[in-house]
Formats: sequence, C-alpha cells, structure tokens
Amino acid sequence: MTLMQKVSNQCVLDWYKAWNRRDWEAVAQLLDARFSFEDTALRQCLEGKYAFLRLCRQYTQAFPDGAIDVTRAIHSGAPPFEIITVEYALRGRQDGVFLDFPATHRKVEILRCDVLYFEHQRLMHCRSYGDLYHVLKELEHIPSVTSQGFSPRVVKTN
Repeated sequence: MTLMQKVSNQCVLDWYKAWNRRDWEAVAQLLDARFSFEDTALRQCLEGKYAFLRLCRQYTQAFPDGAIDVTRAIHSGAPPFEIITVEYALRGRQDGVFLDFPATHRKVEILRCDVLYFEHQRLMHCRSYGDLYHVLKELEHIPSVTSQGFSPRVVKTN
C-alpha cells in the first residue's frame, strides 16, 4: 500500500468488526449520506445509510450469533476514488426470520464478496455478491437439485 492511500484495508476490516459488535454508530460513520447498497443475489438496491442499517439489523435478527470473518481485502484506485474488494464468510445459526423464511435453528455459512466504492474517504456504494441458492439449500428452505432427480453428468472426451 502506498502512503497516498487514504482508505486503508484496516479501516475496512474495522468496519466489518463493528458489524460483528453490532456497533451501528461505527458502521454508519464510514458511510456517506448518499450511500447505496446493492445485493446482486436478491436484485435489491437500498438508498441511504439508514436503509442499509435496517438491513444489517434484519440480518442480526435472523442470525443473532452471526459473525463476519474477512478472508481477503484488495485495494485499488487512488484518492479521491478508491475501491476495496472484500471476501468474507458470515457464519451463524438462523434463529429468526430470513427472507420471509421461518427460523430453522440451523448453522449456515454465507460466502460473500463486497466491492466497496469510496470517494474522498467516504463509502459511497457497496455492491455485494453472494450465492443465495446455496444458503437457502443449506437452511433447507429449498430442496437440493440432486434430491429432485438431477445429478451432475460427466462427459468424457478423448
């Protein structure tokens, strides 16, 4: 990392740690007033930090013991426009309603990748990628493809 980078990977890691502590003030501090959040799996876009904080609280109600474990953070760009890509796993037990599905009390690991867009050291936009099918299958909200008679097919080539 160069000395010119204003948004550090540690700042972003601390942001995810604040989520783990349910310290919503610390989460909100990094967000610009014009912040937007896009969940590509749900095809949902939220405008404003308060809408995002509501979503955070919904996740923590669904997974009260949920914790984020960041596995990688990659910085790109230069001030005033910077991007940090963060790979992480959210692990917890579904003890509350999740996407209108009732609690299953099952443990789940939700793998995600967030692309964080900063402008003048403020988080402007987060585009979050994840595999919703795997999560719903793991929680047994939907049947697995193989249980419906489908199975992977191996094609041999010469």
